[in-house]
Amino acid sequence: MENLELDDSWGDSLGAVDTGGVFTSAAAEAGPLGCIVGLLLDLVVSIFLSVIIAFLIWLGMNIVITGITILFLPLYFLFRHSLRVAVARGRTCRGDFGKSLYYACGITAMNMVWLYLIIFAGHQIARWVIKA
Repeated sequence: MENLELDDSWGDSLGAVDTGGVFTSAAAEAGPLGCIVGLLLDLVVSIFLSVIIAFLIWLGMNIVITGITILFLPLYFLFRHSLRVAVARGRTCRGDFGKSLYYACGITAMNMVWLYLIIFAGHQIARWVIKA
């Protein structure tokens, strides 16, 4: 079996990697004490930025979850009410297609009216807030 020779020139294409922070590099000219102070400042700034990023992610997730809840809450009540009415009217409409169609159209119209009123009210409130 022949030995494969590896080309060592791949390391030249990588370039230099900066492992020091902004404060560490800036304080390196001040000597070892400056490097230590710069490193500590880098750590403090990194922790502070991590806390800010974590807070922004937490705030964003709360806004998204609240928005989803506000959007789907009316739909939940609509479908829950519709299912309750369908089960309650099921015995009276059994075998009578006209009666079941009448109840289905009436209940659908009633549910859609208040759902559209909620959407319309939300639109009007949004226009009012933007105008103010």
